[in-house]
Amino acid sequence: MGTYWPELTPLNRRNQLYKIWERILELLEQQLEGVSTALPIPEINAPRSELKAYEDALDATVCAWIATRALDGFVDRYGDEQSAIWIPNNNYTT
Repeated sequence: MGTYWPELTPLNRRNQLYKIWERILELLEQQLEGVSTALPIPEINAPRSELKAYEDALDATVCAWIATRALDGFVDRYGDEQSAIWIPNNNYTT
């Protein structure tokens, strides 16, 4: 968190992180109904280890959703033969 918002206090950094997580959940909820219930954001005073575990679970969920889009052919690939990322494109439906 300090890397992204070095000028903020630790509490304000955490608040920024929670805003981003909330936005990611909002967008995921549009694709995966119930994800917000399945992945509740930790309490604001949760230990850093709990935050890391949550971040990992959220990341895994995003990756799994993108994988389903890739299997259905609804992603654009960016990269080369050794490294690439897949971004969902506008040709899919929920």
